[in-house]
Formats: sequence, C-alpha cells, structure tokens
Amino acid sequence: MCARLSLSLCAVAGACVLSCQFYTACLLSEEDGECFWCLDRGMSVEVERKFVCRSDTETRLKELGAEFVGERSFHDRYFDTEQFTLTLSDTWLRCRGACWELKCPVRVREGEEEEEKGRERGGGGGGRNIKLCTRYREITELSEIVDRVRQVREGGRGRRKEREREGERGRKKEREGGWERQTDSAWLGEFALVQFASFTTVRRSYILQGGVRADLDLVDFGFTVGELEVLVETPEQIPAGAERIAELVEKLGESACNRVPGKMDAYLKQFHPEHYGRLLRAHKLHP
Repeated sequence: MCARLSLSLCAVAGACVLSCQFYTACLLSEEDGECFWCLDRGMSVEVERKFVCRSDTETRLKELGAEFVGERSFHDRYFDTEQFTLTLSDTWLRCRGACWELKCPVRVREGEEEEEKGRERGGGGGGRNIKLCTRYREITELSEIVDRVRQVREGGRGRRKEREREGERGRKKEREGGWERQTDSAWLGEFALVQFASFTTVRRSYILQGGVRADLDLVDFGFTVGELEVLVETPEQIPAGAERIAELVEKLGESACNRVPGKMDAYLKQFHPEHYGRLLRAHKLHP
C-alpha cells in the first residue's frame, strides 16, 4: 500500500471532489476500426499506463524530481446496458461527483495493429509500449455524451445520417434548454443504462518533467495502483507519449513489459466476475 495513502477512507468517503476534465472523445467503430467522430480535430488524447504502487513509490517520484500537487477524493459510478454494450466497445460512461464523462478509445492511425505486431516480431519495444498503455479521448458535454452513447448502442449503423439527425435534435434541445435540465433517470432510461460499479478513490498526484502526471490511487475496496499519464494533441504523438511513460516506469524500478490491472479490472474481477469474463474474452480488459 502506498505510503501516506493508507488513511481512513471513512473520513473521506462523503467528501466527493468534483473532477471534470474538459476533453472531448472519439468513438471507434467496431465494424471497421475507423474513428468517425473527431480523430483529426486536434483534441487531447489521454495516454495512460498503470504501475504497481509500493511503499517507496512517492520517495522514488521525488528523487526523479516530481512535484506533489495535491490529494483529493472522488466518487465514481459507471453505467452500461445489461448486455454490456458500452464496455464491450471499450467505451466507459461514468459520473464522477456530479460530472458526466465518456471515455472512448483512440487508435494511433489506420494499420496500427499490423505495425505493432511487426515491431514486436522484430524485437522492438515501440509497439509493446503502446499496447501497455490505454488511449482515450473524453467528453463531458452531456448532449454529446448522449449522442455518442446512441451511436454505440446502434453499432455504428447509418451513422452519418443519424449524426445529422442527432445534431439537429441536439441543437433543438439546446435551444429549448438542453439535456442539462433532464434528470439522469430520463436519459439513462432511454438507453436502458444501469449502474454496474461504484467506488471512492483517494488520489495523490505528482507532476514530472515533460508534463507527465503520476497519480497514486487508494480505492475503498482495498485496492491500490499507480498511473502515469501524458496528454498528446494528435494520435500520431501517441508512440512518443508511450515511450516517455515507459522510460519513467523503468526509472521507478518497475517491469518494462508487464501490464498492471487498474481499478476497474480489480473491481469487476472481485464483484462482477461475469462482466469481467466477457471483457477478457473480448480483449477489452487483460489479465
């Protein structure tokens, strides 16, 4: 367990700090792997990699010149259909505090998987570094979240015409007062979305040179994990971001080639093994 993180969660479980990150998201089609929302709009991509949080992790971070930027707590609730439609598309809808967020996957570019396999067969670490990272864009605008959730639910069918129709409906909603005034139950009910996960996290954050952020998380079901994150402007910058993270993982004394489970992996494995198994078989989570 991370040093200084082993505090009493009962003292902070009710103190939910709102954390709304104003990034937008890109949705990946399951049919053709094509990102059809905003791949080329220049919006930030979150490149993240988990690592084991040990008793000396904070000491090692400080030795690397990391600056402590604070501690906070937040409560997350995650939603999906009973058929796991969103998460099987690697799309994660959550309410953090009072803020809705949708995290959607981003590829580097067309042909990425083939290139990664080629680099790995050749012994290169570039493809491996990318595979060990998650890459998401995130939206927080509720009307856009509703639009994208609908697209995932419909599997990308007729997406261009549907986007045009939804865009017009969204503009009409905005003129009439918008989704923001709808109750959560109204739009969640429209898509038959139900809560499947709920937990509180205490997070200690550090900033390292080059803009890398290190988060050390203690979750209320007894799980701890570290995360390194880099924000890049375009998908083409993902490999460089992943390489920067890999270098820091090694400097922290961690294995350069091991995948570390995150909070959601641990939560689903412990509390919802059927859901966890489905995501493993679909390669959306990894053991």
